[in-house]
Parts: sequence; C-alpha cells; structure tokens
Amino acid sequence: MNKWLSCLALLFLLFLSCYKEDELLPGKTSENTVLIYMAANNDLYFDAEEDLEEILQSKIPDNGNLLVYISGPSYSPYAAPKLLRLNGADFETLKVYGDQNSATGTVLNKVVTDAIQLFPANKYGLVLWSHATGWLPPNSYQAISQMQGVDRHQDGLMVKSFGRESQQEMDIATLGASIPIKFDLIAFDACLMGGIEVYYQLRNKASYIIASPTDVLSTGFPYKEIVPNLFVGEDGYKEIAAEYMEFYQGQDGVFRSASISLVKTDRLPELANEILEYYKTNKIDKLPKDLDMQNIQRYDNLKTPVFVDLETYLAQLFNRDELEEIKTLLLEIVAYKDFTDHFIDIPLNKSSGMSTYASFGDDNLDNAYRKLDWYVDALDY
Repeated sequence: MNKWLSCLALLFLLFLSCYKEDELLPGKTSENTVLIYMAANNDLYFDAEEDLEEILQSKIPDNGNLLVYISGPSYSPYAAPKLLRLNGADFETLKVYGDQNSATGTVLNKVVTDAIQLFPANKYGLVLWSHATGWLPPNSYQAISQMQGVDRHQDGLMVKSFGRESQQEMDIATLGASIPIKFDLIAFDACLMGGIEVYYQLRNKASYIIASPTDVLSTGFPYKEIVPNLFVGEDGYKEIAAEYMEFYQGQDGVFRSASISLVKTDRLPELANEILEYYKTNKIDKLPKDLDMQNIQRYDNLKTPVFVDLETYLAQLFNRDELEEIKTLLLEIVAYKDFTDHFIDIPLNKSSGMSTYASFGDDNLDNAYRKLDWYVDALDY
C-alpha cells in the first residue's frame, strides 16, 4: 500500500511540475503578444520604474500576453536585463540576460526572437521605449545641439530622445534590419520618431506605427490607460493616440506638450512614388536649402531646424494641385493625429502628422540621408 501511495504522490508531483512549466513556457498560440522593449540603462531609468508600476495596474485580454524587456543601471534590479511577463497584478521573470547593450540591433533581435518563440500569436505588437532622435545617425543630434548652443533639456524638462546606452545609439536602418517579423503595431515611446523617413524605413516591419514628430516628455505614454488598447487593432490604436493626447492636454504649463500620429504603412510606397514624380517633373533640388522657414512648421528646438512638417515643407516645393494630391493621400495614410498648441516653447500651428528633414548644408548629415530608403525611393530621380 505504501509503495502504491508513493507512486501516486510521484505522479501528482509530476503533474504539478508539467503544469508549472506550461505556465512559464506556453506553447499554444494566443491572439496577441505585445512586447514593451525598455532600453533604460540611462538617465530615463526612474521614469521606467514609474511606467512599470503603471503597467502593473493595467488590464490585458485573457487571450493575450504582455511582455516587458528592461535593462537598467548598475544600481537597479535590472542591471542584468530581464524579460518579464505580466501575470495578474505582478511580473513573472521569464529570462535573465547577461551583460549586453540594449541599444544594439543584435540585442533587440535576440529579445524579439525570444518573445515570439516563447509566446507565439496571431498578431504581435512592439513598443520601443528609450531615447531616440528620429532618422539621424547616432550622436548627431547632440553634436548639432552643441554646435548651435542649444540645451537638449528644454526649460529643465527631461525629454526622451530610439535607444541610448553607454553612449551607443541605434540608427533606423539597423533598427529595421534587427526586427525579424512584421508587427501589427510598432509604437515609439521616444522622441522625434514620427518622421516620414522612420515610417518609410519600417514600412515592411509594421502595419501601423504610432510616433511623435516632436520630442516626448520623459513621462511618456500613460500605460495604465493605453495597455488594453495595444491588443485591439486599428480602433484601439486610435484610442491609444487619443488617450495620450488627453493625458497631456490635461497638464499645466510646459507639461502640456505633446504630439502624436498613427500611420498606416501600406500606402507609403504610393506616397513615395507620387512625390518622386513631382520632384522629377519640376526638377526640384533633392535637398533644397534656403527655404522660407517662417512658413514651415518646425518640430525641434534647434536654432536651424532639422525636423519640420512634411506638408508645410512640400508646400514650398509643389504647386497647388500637386500639394492637394499629396494632402489627399496623407489623409488616408495618417489614421490619427493631434498635438497641443505648443511643445514647450515651440508653437505647433499645423501638423500633417509626420516630419521630414530640412537640410541646412551639413555634408555629413546629407550624405547619411542619401542612404535612407525614403531618399532613394522618393527623392532620388
């Protein structure tokens, strides 16, 4: 009898062991898996801690999985980066990584691959959280700021400028090449990523992209409110953008500073073709200088702006009929856009929902720009 009871107990323990393993490494395909990738081994770490607390207060659907990858400074619990899973009102640790720089394409690719292998789904979402400077090559924005004598921390506020750790940054070509699948949504909780150059470079990596043409205050997304809508599709993505703007429209003073866009990427090649045709027909300078910047909406606080509004920029180059064709197409591509009346001290009078590069004659920047997919497909006739 004792032997029989021992065998029964062993079988019971084996059952519990298998159940626990299934909980940690589910093999079934869910409807959605969303990964929030937080490269936070930098001066934004304490904002990352607050965002983790907000995520813990959020709700996700039963048929979805929310994963968080986070790296942090040496004094933090995430000095060894971790892959976490939201499980009720807590995080479970799925994987602890060794020493690695999260602002590299190799690490991003590894983490995304781990996420989709551990939690296969019909649809995937990716939130990229860190510093960022749009399409610019690594460390270029800081160099321009120093050259022009501009303080990146405007009015003492911290802004998110994707990926910076140990002075290393990832350019958008590397970012795109490091993403191994096409996501339904990529959302940038990071500065200046709402540019046509970024959207176009990632056109084959996401069906929808959420980003800001301006900087982003370090408080970033209101995660408690937006997390449920990461799982919903286009209507949910519009709601994310609306909730983001509602949060910042409700702030006071300089904290009432935000812009956001939701872009559908499937029509971006059509936009590139149309713009290329107008450039070719009118023999427009591919990187024109000395434009009337008074009539072009700027998005950065540089003395000579680099990030300007696409529509008001093209208005300087195209005739009225050509511009109307572009505006009509932009209305179909940009599913949602909104902005406060200022971003800190920058008046936001008009926004098409995406920025573009305004060259000021820097050869290094111009040469880097000529390598981007947008330049090759839309400007290089």
